[in-house]
Amino acid sequence: MGMMDSKIAKDADITTPPVDGDESAVAAAASQLAVGLKPGDTDARVTRHVFMPGLGLHGTRIDWSSSDASVVSNYGIVHRRSYGDVSVALTATIRRGDAAATKSFLLTVAAQEPEDDPIF
Repeated sequence: MGMMDSKIAKDADITTPPVDGDESAVAAAASQLAVGLKPGDTDARVTRHVFMPGLGLHGTRIDWSSSDASVVSNYGIVHRRSYGDVSVALTATIRRGDAAATKSFLLTVAAQEPEDDPIF
């Protein structure tokens, strides 16, 4: 286990089993990968920015793409529309060496809630 793996495992209070080769490392990283949501948000109702890690377990690198970057950018910045909820697919490409895998996440970004009219 590399230095980064040990730090991640220690920080997360989990044990990461050793892997044999790049393909195993990528598969293990993909199986543990998740999009970070703010408290109160769910995959079905996102209202704030999301965390999309750039580094994964076992020294993997993660690149992200969004099906609608005007709603959720490739870096996790959320832009809520004033009308209608919007479904967005985030796709992570996990790489180490010559090995690569993709994993997708479907999020629904909630429309902005109408503000109450001020009382005069």
